[in-house]
Amino acid sequence: MGLPAIFPWDLFSFLHYALSFLFSTFGRLFFLSIHHKIMQILHCTVVVAGLANSVLAKCYSTAEHKVAWSNKGDARNAINNVCRDFAGQYKLQQQKSTCVNSSSGQRYEFYTVMDQDPEKRGSYRLELDECIERFEPNVESCERGGQTTNKFMTFTLIPNPGRC
Repeated sequence: MGLPAIFPWDLFSFLHYALSFLFSTFGRLFFLSIHHKIMQILHCTVVVAGLANSVLAKCYSTAEHKVAWSNKGDARNAINNVCRDFAGQYKLQQQKSTCVNSSSGQRYEFYTVMDQDPEKRGSYRLELDECIERFEPNVESCERGGQTTNKFMTFTLIPNPGRC
């Protein structure tokens, strides 16, 4: 049994020669137009791939929570510090919470709970990077805090007035 008539490298060679011919015939304008279209396709692919890994937050509305972030930079720094303490092993229904004072007079209330165990493992190890990844959308995407989840845990971050 023979191989197909066009191999992938033959197709590549054909496209290379065809584009070279078109470039030499029609000039730089044609090449730039093709290059622009290829870059648009690649950009769309990267954006879609990025969305596949994103974490979506359930944001609190004004009716649920009246206070908005006064300093998102402070909140991001607080996430990094809190996650150093929150990372680690959790048992089913185990909760952790803390309160952090911001430089703008607000307090940030952090909560985690292992509230699900779909794989019946009895525990879940929360890594530092995942903790940060789960809390960040509550600041970046939500004006008044919010909640995110993974398969095992719920992550809540809320800005409030006053000190801890």
